[in-house]
Amino acid sequence: MSISYQSALSQIKAAPAAVLFIDTCIFLDLIRAPVRGSINASTAKCANKLLGFGSNGSHVWLITSVTVQDEWKDNIECVAAEVDREILKLEQSRNHFLAAASATTGSQYSHGQSAKTLNLGHGLKVLSERILNACMIVEPENSHMVEAMNRVKQYRPPAKRGKAEPKDCEIFEMFLHFCKDLYASNFQERLVFISSNTNEYSKSNAGGIQIELDQYSAKYVSDLPWAFSEIGLSV
Repeated sequence: MSISYQSALSQIKAAPAAVLFIDTCIFLDLIRAPVRGSINASTAKCANKLLGFGSNGSHVWLITSVTVQDEWKDNIECVAAEVDREILKLEQSRNHFLAAASATTGSQYSHGQSAKTLNLGHGLKVLSERILNACMIVEPENSHMVEAMNRVKQYRPPAKRGKAEPKDCEIFEMFLHFCKDLYASNFQERLVFISSNTNEYSKSNAGGIQIELDQYSAKYVSDLPWAFSEIGLSV
């Protein structure tokens, strides 16, 4: 269930703790991690730790946007199917390698754990949904949308020439508004925006978003393990 921006802001002010604002790609990277070498293998471990917060005395605010939730719903089945296909390819490649090795040496080799029996794609899809549901899912305000269109027109990250990215701009503007409003109330906890979409958010795109975040002592990171480091948690 989504909540208003003002309600989310009030809750954070009432119980200050580190804020992790999670972009769509992070929820999907959680599922892709076993089959993509570019994604930190500790991502799922971090996600499970986040679910344990509150029960062990630790606390962090997990925030995302209704727009992120909608993008997750639009993409989750396709991503889960992609991961299942890649796991099958890995299994087939392993079988082929062992068959070739046996033919070469005349010895028999143990196959070990079958990747298919782990049902990993489904398990990670469930974990991704649990993390999403653990977030405060915030409805964008008109001001977020207006400022997002200004970013598009001015080619400010995550927008760029030839790539408007209006949804990404709206998502980032919501986080930026949280930064402004919390900073104005003397908020002392860490504010972290997490997105693996480095092509749009990093320095390679017009200097990136960190330039704007610095004035609020906020941070852009590209994965959950890095976010953990920023708020002083171990993976």
